[in-house]
Amino acid sequence: MAFTLPKLYSANTTIMIQPQRVPEDYVQSLVTEGVGFRINEMKQEILSRTNVEKIIEKFNLLPETAGKQIFLENKVAQIRELIIVHVSKSRRGPASSFSITFSDTIPERAASVANTIASMFIDQNLEIREAQATGTSGFLEDELATMKQRLEDTEKELSIYRQQYMGELPSQLESNLRKLDHLQNELADQEAGLRNARERLVALHNQAEGIESPDSQLGYKDYGNL
Repeated sequence: MAFTLPKLYSANTTIMIQPQRVPEDYVQSLVTEGVGFRINEMKQEILSRTNVEKIIEKFNLLPETAGKQIFLENKVAQIRELIIVHVSKSRRGPASSFSITFSDTIPERAASVANTIASMFIDQNLEIREAQATGTSGFLEDELATMKQRLEDTEKELSIYRQQYMGELPSQLESNLRKLDHLQNELADQEAGLRNARERLVALHNQAEGIESPDSQLGYKDYGNL
């Protein structure tokens, strides 16, 4: 069997998984599912019948030999079995990489198919991220419009409150205290002026009572009829 069976070559390519570099305190990660789940989801999409048929046609995989005809469905099933996707998990965190292996009787073709499948994984991941980013961008724009409207409403309410309680706000306390001191000083000055005016009035009244009448000063006498 070792001499009669054809040689089978395996090509392997590894794709590194880079975590999000921007801290999640600023931007939440667009990827919410686990890495293994997402890779399995992309694998099902890439190994769909349509994509596998394109790979078979592009690289002329499983050609008919010696009049032996292989149905397309059987070719698709066989190629799927030759494609192995393995996820490597790190010791301290989630998956850090995954590898794609493809086996073929021609080593160059095995390498080309493996690289093609890896490119399909990368393109599929970019499409998913772009769709998620677009959705996130739209969501953020809606949230921005909502927050802007809330801010405008809050500013209107604050303006009305300031007009309603003008002079009673905490920020106006120091200014109000200065005004109060000024008014108290003016009140003290007015009271002092009022006391002085009363004192002058009393003095004038006393002077008026001390002045004799004009008749007594002239010494007028009645001599009767002449």
